[in-house]
Amino acid sequence: MYPIAKKAFSVVLFSIMTISLFGLLGYLFLQGSIALKTGEYSIPELNAPVTVARDRKGIPTIKGENRGDIAFALGFLHGQERFFQMDLLRRRAAGELSELVGIDALDLDKSFRLHRFRQRAQLAFESLSSSEQALLVKYTDGVNQGLSKLITRPFEYALLRVRPKAWQYEDAFLTLYSIYLELQKDKGNYERSVAVLKDQLPLEWVNFLMPQSGSWDAIIFDEPGTNEFNIPQTPWPYSSSLTNNSFQFDESAIGSNSWAVTSSLSSSQSALVANDMHLPLSVPNIWYRASWFHPETGNRITGATLPGAPLMVVGSNGSAAWGFTNHNGDFSDVIQLQTNQANTMYLTPLGWENFQVRHQTIRIAGSEPVKYQIKETRWGPVIGEDDQGNLLAHRWTAYDIEGANLKLLSFESFDKTEQFIEVAGDIGIPQLNLVVGDKYGNIGWTTAGSIPNRNGFDGNTPEDWSDGSKFWQGYLENSAYPTIFNPDHHRLWTANARVGSWADQKVLGWNDMAFSARSQQIRDRLFEKDSFNEKDFLAIQLDNEAKFLNRWQRKLAELASTLEIGRAMPHFEYKRLINNWGGRASVDSVGYRLVREFRRTFIINTFGPLLSEIKNQHSDFDTSAIDNYLEYPAWELIEQLPEHLIPKGYSNWEDCLTQSIIDSYNNITRNGGLVLSNRTWGEANQVKIQHPLTLGAPFLSAWLNMPTVKMPGDHHMPRVQSSAFGASQRMVVSPGFEQDGFFHMATGQSGHPLSPYFDTGHNDWVKGNPSRFLPGPTEWELVLTPNEVK
Repeated sequence: MYPIAKKAFSVVLFSIMTISLFGLLGYLFLQGSIALKTGEYSIPELNAPVTVARDRKGIPTIKGENRGDIAFALGFLHGQERFFQMDLLRRRAAGELSELVGIDALDLDKSFRLHRFRQRAQLAFESLSSSEQALLVKYTDGVNQGLSKLITRPFEYALLRVRPKAWQYEDAFLTLYSIYLELQKDKGNYERSVAVLKDQLPLEWVNFLMPQSGSWDAIIFDEPGTNEFNIPQTPWPYSSSLTNNSFQFDESAIGSNSWAVTSSLSSSQSALVANDMHLPLSVPNIWYRASWFHPETGNRITGATLPGAPLMVVGSNGSAAWGFTNHNGDFSDVIQLQTNQANTMYLTPLGWENFQVRHQTIRIAGSEPVKYQIKETRWGPVIGEDDQGNLLAHRWTAYDIEGANLKLLSFESFDKTEQFIEVAGDIGIPQLNLVVGDKYGNIGWTTAGSIPNRNGFDGNTPEDWSDGSKFWQGYLENSAYPTIFNPDHHRLWTANARVGSWADQKVLGWNDMAFSARSQQIRDRLFEKDSFNEKDFLAIQLDNEAKFLNRWQRKLAELASTLEIGRAMPHFEYKRLINNWGGRASVDSVGYRLVREFRRTFIINTFGPLLSEIKNQHSDFDTSAIDNYLEYPAWELIEQLPEHLIPKGYSNWEDCLTQSIIDSYNNITRNGGLVLSNRTWGEANQVKIQHPLTLGAPFLSAWLNMPTVKMPGDHHMPRVQSSAFGASQRMVVSPGFEQDGFFHMATGQSGHPLSPYFDTGHNDWVKGNPSRFLPGPTEWELVLTPNEVK
């Protein structure tokens, strides 16, 4: 026995040593791709030395003698800390993901390749001024130098067994186009869906389903007469029964809040600005925090950068602070094409023209390349067909030179709100609400980005442009942009809903605007006080009071007391939880979840059959295009219970309401199998922030993902939060008083799990703890020097 045991022990010991050796080698390999934090390095592209001082969270403060060297240093940091993330952004926009991750990304690549964003990015670079080109060249050199200074390639590429490709000058614009794809629909979904509704339903039903105004409106200036709302007089225009109901009412996670007050309401005697941009959450965060001193003005520029670009996206320059929210106006159009029988030509105001056919090759990791053809018109690419088989083309500001540039750089040196407003329309970015406040106490709002100057049509539905009566006459001049400067009540707010008057909105267009409840709650918070400091604004950002659902809670409590539901569910416990719901989207509230689910279920049971039937018969119809409008018609139904609109499949409204309560209860308890009192909102709203690699390799989750955590918040309140969507950052700052400001960012600065600041700061984001806006004391200092100085 002893020799056998000795041999077995030797085998086990050898196995342990082998595993340990490979583990050690793997660890050392991973260590080699961690960003440099200290030391002095010779860099040939620099003109003068640059210092990078990082604080405990890894937030850098960059000091250089010229803006080009600062851009180089920022690129160096982005390349070291975030190259894989930048690579995903550029490849997504260019339709080149398959080359990195394989054939699973082929359909996505085809979808985005038709926009030819790589070619458009090259044109955008060529259209820059010589000084802007020089800056972008410096930044690009910095990215590639940062990447080359890593001992080993970034760990993601090692896992994928590929080598990273160098950063190109045009790739900065590809990261910008990726943001376009995130914030705007690239196939005209909204217009196409509205066209289907107008074609299939009586006008009174279209107006009923998609009201563009109502009691939740919260525009900056009161506008009377906008809340008229009429229930259709004709019955439900569908033939399906409830068994054909496939509608899933999951409201779009639309987010981003920004607001400001003038110095008359600010404790600092300067304007006070808040901004939280809501986006899909992933590891690492889409933003990279940074700070630098402007070589000409001496001002400190601090805030959030986008890895891939050499500029500050949101933040403060010491004299003024600015923030963005997605606009949701109408900045693209779908064009109905008249074609010949063979679909080789299309009609234009100048006669018949041939489609331009662009031949593309999509490279695929592990597979043979795929040939792909794109059809293009003088207006834009062919994006598909309508229900009648007619080809559709897409006209989009993202296709033009005006849609992509580096003019956001000018924000670094402005000190007055008026300067920001005057140039906002020239900035080549996806159209955004811009909120600005300055050290003089002024605040302002306008739209950043180009606005089409439509001629002959309103852009609400697809149109035929072939006779020349409908076209874009370039872009609006800045002087034509709607703006608000220092309103009499000293407050501004925007939350993706309508901000200005109907006349303003006519200029901006309408495309899937957010429902206004969140905007109204922010407005009401701003009118609760006459003086605000940074902590007051942070409290609004974290506000999870369920004002929007108050009337639904009252209605459900009333129904639960009058309807016969006792046999299907624990009636008394249900009523107790509803009545003691707490009025917030808090993690421990069962009542909030019950109220929320009842509203959702009622909307499904009433509008579901109609929307499902339209969707099943018309592929052009996207139900998500109208989700944000259904609150008004749903509330009118439950308030008035019109006899001629009892949904099919129910004998009366009492049956529909009873079934909606039972269905919502079953949805939460899985048909009664789970204890109701344990079904908290926190159980449903668990935030799971993942690294993209773990989607295909879940065994890496414990290493790369943030811990799953129950979170407060929901759609229709300032604290927007769902499982993988929410505030990518929170910022509160008063220009000139940045030391008192706050900044939150989900996850951390580095994308490397072995970095000392991989998740530093994430807990502040989760818990809402005050976290300083400016970088803290220096923990690590890195010096980059030109060759001749070294």
